Amino acid sequence: MLKSFFYYSLCLIGLLFCLSCGDDEGSSLPTHCSNSIMDSDETGIDCGGSCDSCNDDTNCSDGLWNGNETGVDCGGPDCEACPSCEDGIQNQDETAVDCGGICGICPTCSDGVQNGNEEGIDCGGSSCEACPSCEDGILNQGEEAIDCGGPCEACVEVNPPCEINSNSSDYPLGFSPASDNYSSVACGLDLGQAGNNWSMIANGPNSDLTVIFPGDIKPTEGIYKTVSFNQLSTWSPDSKVLHLHTVAGGAFSLQWNAVSDQDVYVEAEGTLVRMTFCDLQFSDPSGQFPTNINVSGSLECD
Repeated sequence: MLKSFFYYSLCLIGLLFCLSCGDDEGSSLPTHCSNSIMDSDETGIDCGGSCDSCNDDTNCSDGLWNGNETGVDCGGPDCEACPSCEDGIQNQDETAVDCGGICGICPTCSDGVQNGNEEGIDCGGSSCEACPSCEDGILNQGEEAIDCGGPCEACVEVNPPCEINSNSSDYPLGFSPASDNYSSVACGLDLGQAGNNWSMIANGPNSDLTVIFPGDIKPTEGIYKTVSFNQLSTWSPDSKVLHLHTVAGGAFSLQWNAVSDQDVYVEAEGTLVRMTFCDLQFSDPSGQFPTNINVSGSLECD
């Protein structure tokens, strides 16, 4: 009896040992199957390969990369798109929209690199100042004069057929009599934009002369044509035209308009603009002095 109990005990102990060994062998998985990272031969995070098989059903909120997802709980036809550095959204660890953090340094308007939506190095686009151009009315980018020379088209050589001292001031009192020839125009110049027109204004003690460039025309070099005031708005932006009128001082307060289609020579040296006219013909629109007058002069402003 005692011997039988001893044998039964040995058999029971052996059985329990065998069962114990079987359980350990069945649940022994590599350590990478529980580190919350998709590594080794896994096909998902801690699943597939030498780990337990992955759930092939897509679940966009289980914290696993499974189903047809292209990332953990994102991408594919069923889940929302995965965050990226080109999605127009500040996400991931970005410090601004689609830049900073894992997306790299954010572009600025002073980093010496054409990036972001800049049109040139640190200029243009939605955030930076406009890039210099040959049509901005500013002396920049190595130009020899405003919007010409250097990287722009060569400046036009303008050679007026008369030489007159610039900004002289010996205009007589009034136009008396009409049709006299005057050698110079009183000056005290101002160059600016009034409304949609550019103007050069000569202010003297005895007369005022105003030159108006139409619309987008900047006072750049070239030979301009005079037009009457009511024609000024009908010229295209590419036409080199201007309107001149002068108001007599002294006993008269009359305005003379330059006769149309006469030449006026505009030169530019850096920011200096010089306008010269030789025997320019003016007429009195009021009819009080129907005889024309001729005026020569040279105006400068900086």
